[in-house]
Amino acid sequence: MSAEPVENPENESNEDDDFLLMRRRRHGAANLIEGLNLTAMMDMMTIILVFLIKQYASAPENIQMSEVMRPPKSTVEEAVQPTVNIFITQKQILVDDKEVLKVAGGKIVSDKPANEALVPLNEALQKQVNRINALHDRGGPEFDGALMVVADQETPYELLYTILQSASRAQFNEYRMIVVANGK
Repeated sequence: MSAEPVENPENESNEDDDFLLMRRRRHGAANLIEGLNLTAMMDMMTIILVFLIKQYASAPENIQMSEVMRPPKSTVEEAVQPTVNIFITQKQILVDDKEVLKVAGGKIVSDKPANEALVPLNEALQKQVNRINALHDRGGPEFDGALMVVADQETPYELLYTILQSASRAQFNEYRMIVVANGK
């Protein structure tokens, strides 16, 4: 069986191309994979699906309100921008759905001295800043210093002020407060 040389786009014959063509003819067309590789496509679709589920779950519009969390009411409706979230409930403080501090009676519960009680909150916020900056280095959005605060309507101002001070130490300088629109 003789093989004719295959010409490349520059009309030059290449020995490697000839060798590969002869090898294919020897082994027959049954060994060639033709069409779509469904395994690779399923892997790709699974990765995309997981990415979309994680993005949708962390979208600001999906904040779940409950009896424990009752934000104050407002008549103004505005689109919620995605950012780092702090939830202040009557029992805990969460940074992006991870508990960092316990709350009781409108005060932070800690067995540490007052100057060390906020360390877990500071670390959690700094970790978020570092994460956003690392994403920015890989082509993601730039850190804008925005923080979304979701607090119960019964949250004392002193606790809210303390948390916002900690946030400012972690480079958050813009605060968005969540309120429930009237009638919703």
